[in-house]
Amino acid sequence: MNLYYTMIADLLHPVENKKTGWKPILFIQLTIWLYFNILTLSMTIQLFTGYDPINEFLLCLPPFRSGHTYMIIQIIPCICFVYFLIFFKKRYIYISRKYHKHRNGKLFIIYFIGTIILFFAILLLRDSLIGM
Repeated sequence: MNLYYTMIADLLHPVENKKTGWKPILFIQLTIWLYFNILTLSMTIQLFTGYDPINEFLLCLPPFRSGHTYMIIQIIPCICFVYFLIFFKKRYIYISRKYHKHRNGKLFIIYFIGTIILFFAILLLRDSLIGM
């Protein structure tokens, strides 16, 4: 959790200086970031083991088999996770004070770009292995 909170504090510092409108933007950024992490982890597990944990869960729920509901089922836990770990009872103040190393968002950007590169690398690798 320390790495997670360090990246959030790194992202909090530049946006906290803005007086209005930074909370929804931060909330959306963190939700998208967490969604890509879960999606990348799921694709990695599927690539190396052939087991897709999210798809196996959704097969138990017949009304949730379409693509849109597949994405929504993954995003709802991300929204709850971000809200309760960052915004519930103004926890972002505690995070900002405890993990106050200011890198102006660079750590978060590096991690997010790395996740996206890994996501596309796994996607290409999976497609090349399926095509064989």
